[in-house]
Order: sequence, then structure tokens, then C-alpha cells
Amino acid sequence: MPLYNSNLPGIYLWKNTEDYTTLIQLTKQYNIDKQYLSFKSKARQREYITQRILLKEIVGKDTKIIKHKSGKPAIVNSPLFVSFTHNERFTGMFLSEKSCGIDIQTPTQRIVGIKHKFINEKDFCKDTEDYQTLSLIWSCKEAVFKKYGEHPLFIKEHISIVKQVDNSTFQAEVNIGKKQLTTIVKTSILEGNYLTYTQ
Repeated sequence: MPLYNSNLPGIYLWKNTEDYTTLIQLTKQYNIDKQYLSFKSKARQREYITQRILLKEIVGKDTKIIKHKSGKPAIVNSPLFVSFTHNERFTGMFLSEKSCGIDIQTPTQRIVGIKHKFINEKDFCKDTEDYQTLSLIWSCKEAVFKKYGEHPLFIKEHISIVKQVDNSTFQAEVNIGKKQLTTIVKTSILEGNYLTYTQ
């Protein structure tokens, strides 16, 4: 798992290059708990293991994660907030002094077919059929969802990407109860993937 230099403050990435056998050996080196065995999917096991290795590598080998009822992760006995993302090629982690969200997505044509599940009337790109734009906006919404993960949110109903500020910056609106919050989402290209993270 070579550390990948993102050049982005607080964002750490591993390139997932090891095979499954090597990964299991690393669980002993990093003292990863056996909970990953409860997952039938090797992809889900890999996600669980690599997230914890990355956290221990950056924060310290005694570092542990708990999850709130909502599923939002937290670092035990730490003032830092954490968010994770994962795909076949990368595991990503965002550490911040405030609640944060990170996501990585590979652009795919298939997302056009599920546009209706996450685009709403307030999204600035509501009329587009461009798969790259839709993949990027989906990733932005995922990052925002993770930032506010302790709240009961739905990506389509509660999160809107209302404005493209510049080539790498988007403005999101989040409806939480009677509150409407504004969040900035930054974007970057990572070997053909979209990397998005909240400000």
C-alpha cells in the first residue's frame, strides 16, 4: 500500500496495489481487529482493512475507530474528525479539525441511467446528460453527505449542488430540518478519478 502524495492538506491516499494474501498479512503488522471477517465480500474486507491501516499509518498504530449509529466514523479519544473513501484503486482519508467529507469516483456512463435518483430541481446541472458531469456531482454529494452524516439525510432530497464557482469548486446547499446550510466542495482529478472533499 504505497502512500500517494495528494498535495492536499489533511487528505491522505493509499494506492491499493497489494494482493489479498499480502493484505491479510498486514492486518497482523498493524494489529487490525478481526471484524473484517464478518464481511462476505473480499472487496468490503479490503475496504475495512485499508482504511484502518491508513489511519494507523498517519495518526498512530494505537488509533481506533468507532462508528456512530448513523455510520459516521470517529477516532477514539481524538479531537480530529475523519472521513473515508474507497474504490478499487485507492483508499482515501480526510482528517480535519471540523466535520468533513471525502469521496472518490470513477466516471461511468451508467450514472446517466440513475440520474433521477440523486439530481433534484435545485442542482445547477439538472438538465445535463453528460456522464462526466453527473459522476462529479454524485461524488460532490457523497462528500457532503459524509460531512453531515450524523443527520438523517437523503442525497436527492436534502443535498443540492447549486453552483459551480470555478473549475474545481462547487457550492452545495444542505437542508437539515428547518436549517439551510451552505458548504463548499473542492474537486481534483486523481488518475482518471474524481476526488471531492468538503471545506
